[in-house]
Amino acid sequence: MITSLRPHGRRVSLSLSEPVNLEVQADWRQTLTTLGGIVSVLLVAIGLFFTNAANRAETMASREQNAATRDELALARQQLITDRFSKAIEQLGSEKLDVRLGAIYALERIMRDSADDQPNIVEIISTYVRTHAGGEGGLPAPVGPPVGFDENVGTAVDVKAALTVLGRRQPGRDGHVRIDLRQVFLRGVSLQGSNFAGADFSGSNLLGINFGTAKLAGSNFGLTNLYGADLAGADLTEANLVLANLGSANLSHARVTRANLTSAKLEHTDLRAADLTGAKHNFLQQTPCVTVDATTKLPLDLSVSDC
Repeated sequence: MITSLRPHGRRVSLSLSEPVNLEVQADWRQTLTTLGGIVSVLLVAIGLFFTNAANRAETMASREQNAATRDELALARQQLITDRFSKAIEQLGSEKLDVRLGAIYALERIMRDSADDQPNIVEIISTYVRTHAGGEGGLPAPVGPPVGFDENVGTAVDVKAALTVLGRRQPGRDGHVRIDLRQVFLRGVSLQGSNFAGADFSGSNLLGINFGTAKLAGSNFGLTNLYGADLAGADLTEANLVLANLGSANLSHARVTRANLTSAKLEHTDLRAADLTGAKHNFLQQTPCVTVDATTKLPLDLSVSDC
């Protein structure tokens, strides 16, 4: 029973035949929808997990396959280089000039393709030059050509090609190998602008060779005949020129700084604009006549007489 008050203080009573249920009844359909959404999210998450796992496995398998393919390609490439190398070495011994030339340039291509093989190839080509342009009977005299040297016969074409290949290689790939061209007889060879820094030419006869603007820093020219050589603009920094014959050589604009000129022969040598700062020498008072100009830089304790 519900009792209420009316205006003027009169009490009114209302009677309800059924009790009122004030509780909120849950909607079973909404509950099922919510549960369905949760299950759907879980299923999607599980699907994504397995999809990602499958993708990771596929990616890993693909990487392994790619690595295996790269290894196979590297192996095939190395085998190809080995075959090319072996063929070139065999052809170097051919009696035919064109075959030998082909072998020399084939070795140059291998050097470009395989940095690891360059040190061995440098040694092989250096040996080839020494074998085909070497002298007999020990070191050549530091003046003039050696006994039996025909001044009318120039250096062989294949030897020139070998020297050209050595001079235009990439020196940074040489490793610890040093170009060894000791006791070689070369004539009429142009190696202008080449790079023979650190090379050993000791005891060689290089009459009239063209080393213009060449990189020869740290090279060994001890007891080498460079008579009439063109060394204009060459870099001979810290080169060993002990007992070298530089008579009538052109060293104009050359850098001969800190080089060792002990007992070197400088007669009628062109030293215009040359830099000999810090060069070692044992000239007591002055050198024999050389050509200099106002831009020539000489050691402080050396004077020269102009020709």
